[in-house]
Amino acid sequence: MLVIACSNGKEIGKKLAKHLGVKYSELWKEVFPDGELHLCFNADVKGKQVVFVQGFSPSPNESLVELLFAIRTAKELGAKKVTVVAPYFGYMRQDRRFHSGEVKSNTIVSRLIEFAGADSFYTVAGHLHRVNSMTELFKIPAKNFSIHEEMANWVKKKFGTKAIVIGPDIESWRVGKHVAQLVGCKYDTFLKKRVSGSKIKHTAVATIDCKGRDVVIIDDIVSTGGTIIGAAEHLKKMGAKSVSALCVHLMSDAAGDKLRRNGIRFVAASNTVQTKYSVLDASSAIASAMLSGPQ
Repeated sequence: MLVIACSNGKEIGKKLAKHLGVKYSELWKEVFPDGELHLCFNADVKGKQVVFVQGFSPSPNESLVELLFAIRTAKELGAKKVTVVAPYFGYMRQDRRFHSGEVKSNTIVSRLIEFAGADSFYTVAGHLHRVNSMTELFKIPAKNFSIHEEMANWVKKKFGTKAIVIGPDIESWRVGKHVAQLVGCKYDTFLKKRVSGSKIKHTAVATIDCKGRDVVIIDDIVSTGGTIIGAAEHLKKMGAKSVSALCVHLMSDAAGDKLRRNGIRFVAASNTVQTKYSVLDASSAIASAMLSGPQ
C-alpha cells in the first residue's frame, strides 16, 4: 500500500501512512498561467494499492479536478487498486433541489470519482442529513465515519462530565448526542429556522437548565459561525457560565476568529480542514476505518 497526499491531504496523509505502517508520497503540482493544473507522481504506483488523501477545502473545485486527474492517471500507470480518503468531502450539502432548477451536486461528484476509477471511498462526518447512507451516493464500497471519541475526549479534558452539550439545530444530533453519551453528560438541541442563506433564527431549546454551567455547542460543519453565535446568545441569556464551540470541519480561520470575537470561550476543530483551531487529529480514526473495511 502507498499513501499519496494531494495538495489538501499532506498533514493527515503523513499521519495516516504512519498509522498504517506504509510508505508515503506526495503528488507534485503546479498551476499554469491559464489556471490549468500540471500534476506528476513522485512514486511508482504500478501494481500497488494506492490511497489518495485529498480534502475539499480550500479551493474545492481545484481540489476535485486534482483528485480526478490523480485517480485516472494512477489507473493508467497500472495501480492495482485506488482508494480515496476525503477527510472533508465537499459538495455534500447540496443534497436536494431546494429550489427549481438547482444542481444536486452530491450525486454528481460521487459519480465523477467512480468514473475516474476509484475502487473505494472514505470520508469523515460527511453531510448525510437527507441521505440515509453512502450507498445512495456510491456504487463502489464507501464509508462515512465519525470522530466522536476524539471530540468526547476534548470535552472531558476541558470540562469533565459536568458540561452540557448542545446542538445548534435538529440536524446536529448525529454528532452532539453521541459525543454527550461518550462524555456522560446531558444533551439538548435548539430548533432553528433559516430565514435566508445567511440569517438564522433560533426558536427554542428544549428542557435543560444551563444556568451557571459550561456549555459546548457541537456541530459537524462550521462555515461562517453564524449558527453557533446565534445559539450562544440564547444560552448566555439562559445563564450559561461559558459557551464553547466544537466541530469536525471548521472551514476557515476567519470563522473561528469570528466565534472568538463573539464571546465563544474555546473554539476547537479537527484537522480534516487545516486551521489554527485544528486541535483534534482524525488520522487515527481514518486508519481504523480503513483497517475495518469500507462497509
